[in-house]
Amino acid sequence: MKIFPVQQNIQPRQFVSYPSVNDYSADKINGESLAFASGTYGKSQVNFKANFSAIQSAVEKIPLEDKLAHALKKLRTGEYIILTKDLASQVSKLKPCIQASPFLINKITLLQDKTLEQSLIFTKFGEGQSILFNPNTEPINISWYQLLKPNGATMVDESDKIVLSNQILSVKEEPDSAFDTERYAKYFLKEYDFKQDARDTAVKYNVQKLMEVVNPKNQKKAQGVTFADVGGQKEVIDILKKRILFPMLYPDIFKNNNMNHGVILFGPPGTGKSLLAEALANESGATVFKICATDLNSKFVGESEKNWRELFADAQTAEPSIIYIDEFDAVARQRGSIDVYGDKLMNQLLSLMSNLEKNKANVYLIAATNNYESIDPAILRSGRFGLHLEVKAPNLEGTKEILKIHTKKKQMAKDFDIDKISEMMYSKRMTGADIASVVDSAYSNAFDRLGFYKEMDERRFTPSMMAYFEINNKDLTKAIESFEAKKKTRKPIGYK
Repeated sequence: MKIFPVQQNIQPRQFVSYPSVNDYSADKINGESLAFASGTYGKSQVNFKANFSAIQSAVEKIPLEDKLAHALKKLRTGEYIILTKDLASQVSKLKPCIQASPFLINKITLLQDKTLEQSLIFTKFGEGQSILFNPNTEPINISWYQLLKPNGATMVDESDKIVLSNQILSVKEEPDSAFDTERYAKYFLKEYDFKQDARDTAVKYNVQKLMEVVNPKNQKKAQGVTFADVGGQKEVIDILKKRILFPMLYPDIFKNNNMNHGVILFGPPGTGKSLLAEALANESGATVFKICATDLNSKFVGESEKNWRELFADAQTAEPSIIYIDEFDAVARQRGSIDVYGDKLMNQLLSLMSNLEKNKANVYLIAATNNYESIDPAILRSGRFGLHLEVKAPNLEGTKEILKIHTKKKQMAKDFDIDKISEMMYSKRMTGADIASVVDSAYSNAFDRLGFYKEMDERRFTPSMMAYFEINNKDLTKAIESFEAKKKTRKPIGYK
């Protein structure tokens, strides 16, 4: 949060005399006469102060103690008074005290005085005494006998005196009645009200903490993706529905059937394995725990196994639930190598999977991998990860289906030839992720072709220009050619 220094050199207002001005009166502060005038000019009411320099002079004569007393009188929990010579030059000293605050800042009242050599911060807890912070690099004395260390805090009341290097401030509950501080407070106090910001932040934080209590850690809400948003994988979707979705929706119907609680989705990157898991979660309404296999690893002995046990326990508490594990081969690789630590982790995972089967828990694990051959055979048996589904790159029909999904919410030209573009994409063996990337590139190509980027660069672009926007076949063809050029420089990894 940035606090900008308030300009101190207030320029007197310039006023124009009107023939109809009337009703002059005068107030006096310490002998200074302040003229106020009001009148009419035509149909408009005219109100103005006729001697602003006199107001400035009078405000300067109000003692600093009384200005502070006026601010302290209105101080509430979560509000702060900053008393300083110049905020900009003192902000580095003030920050540690503000950061130590146990409350969200609701309001900051800035009281600047050029005579101050040291800064002070006041706040209040509850309806009790005011709290004084010392943001200075040297200690200050309270009533001569109490030493307040740098960045320290103490309670102060009306009997206290704050001893600074060049002056003494008495803490007062009420300003001197000889000065009308209420009327002229706006001239010496600058208030920055953040109450609504603090409320919004507190509400968001409180709801977040409530959800952490209700829902276990590692839980992530799936996106609003359904099976209808996943193209080119009809066979895989059909099996997931029959073997996972329906048993989750109707557990009583399948209670006498031994179900596979683990599914392995394997295939090249970008074919939609993660998307399938998210769609399954949304279709079933299950709680989702989405992790990368290495997220739970720890350098401390036994800590990784503990993390996996806690994950499975949380998933059972949140039934029905789905644990989606990406890069599964990182923890499920074949045992018997020199990696004894990896073998222990694998044994822990096998034990946890067996417990799900014994307890008939409504918890399902979906694991994704690009390296199916490296997975330990023990993890692949029925009852653990007994269901193995290859998520292949889409065929021609699937390519067209995916392209239709990614273009349905975009402005396509009337001559957009989905069959021709689908055939081009299929000939390049594009995955679902590749098709999505090409459509995004075509969107950018259309901006370039229509000159929108140039208009933006010259600050002439307006949203109304989007009425002429459309993606045509040339934009898509150009994006496909660009994709092919990049693909030639890639090195295949993982999946064979």
